[in-house]
Amino acid sequence: MQLVSVIMPAYNAAPFIQDAVESLLAQTYRSWELWVIDDGSTDRTLEIIEAFEDPRIFVKSQSNQGVSAARNLGLEAARGEWVAFLDADDLWLPHKLEAQLKKADGRQVLVYGDYLTLSGEKTTHQDQLGLCPDFPREGYLYDSLIQHDYIGTLSVLAPKEAVDQIGGFDPGLHAPADWDYWIRLSVGREWVYVDEPVAIYRDHSKGISKDFGAFEADIAVLLERYLFHGATSAQRRFGCWINYRHLCHHAVRAGQTRKAFGYWVQAVQSRRWTYHNLASLAYVLLKPFYR
Repeated sequence: MQLVSVIMPAYNAAPFIQDAVESLLAQTYRSWELWVIDDGSTDRTLEIIEAFEDPRIFVKSQSNQGVSAARNLGLEAARGEWVAFLDADDLWLPHKLEAQLKKADGRQVLVYGDYLTLSGEKTTHQDQLGLCPDFPREGYLYDSLIQHDYIGTLSVLAPKEAVDQIGGFDPGLHAPADWDYWIRLSVGREWVYVDEPVAIYRDHSKGISKDFGAFEADIAVLLERYLFHGATSAQRRFGCWINYRHLCHHAVRAGQTRKAFGYWVQAVQSRRWTYHNLASLAYVLLKPFYR
C-alpha cells in the first residue's frame, strides 16, 4: 500500500485538534503518517497530541510563523508517495483517503473532492462551483483556477513528486496561500474529482480567513499575479467579478460597510447583467442588522 503523508499545521488548536486526529484514525485506508506542525502554540495543543500513542503520528515544533511555513515544514518531513492536508480544526470523513486513491487509480494526478461546512451545530453542503457552471471539475484546471478558488485544502490529495517539483506554499500569503498553491500545481497537471463529500470544514470565529485586512491584501496580490497578466479579457472580467463579490461579503462581515459598497461597485463594473449582484447588494444592506 502506498503511504500518504498528512500535514496538519496547528496553532492554539486545543478546542479542535483531538477531533481532527480522531477523524484520521477512523480512516478506512490505514497506510498513512501524520505530521503535526505545532506553530508556537501556547495552549494544550501539544499535550493533546502527545496523548495519542499511535506510532504513525509525529510532531515538529517551530516558533509562530504562520500556516504556510508550518505546511512547508511538514512537506519537508513527509515521506509518503502522496500528500494530503488536514488542518487542526477540520475533519475527514472515514472513506476520504480510500475513495481518492481509488479515483487516482495509480495515476500521478491531483485529486480533490466535495466537502461539507460545519457552522455551530449545523452542517451544510455547499456547491463550490455554483457560480461557475461552465467550469470543468476535472482535467487541466489552470484557466479556471486563476479565476476562482473552488478547491478545498482539506479535500486535496497530491502526488509527492508533484509537490516536490513546485516547492512550498508562499509564506508571504495568508488565507489564499492554498489558492496560489493549487494554481501552481495545475500547470501541466491533471485534476480528478471525487463527486461526494470527503471532509468537513469547520467555520468558526478564529479561522484564518476571518482576518479581512490580510485576506484583502492577499487577494490583490493574486489578482495581479495571475489575472491582470496573461489571462484573457473574459477570464479577467469573470475572475474580478467573483473575487470582488467575495471581498464585498467579507467586508460586510468585518463591519466595513463602506468598503463593501466599493467592492460591490467593482463587481458590477466587471459583470453587470446578473441577479447575483442584486443578491450581494441585499447582503450589504441587510447583514448589519443580523449580527
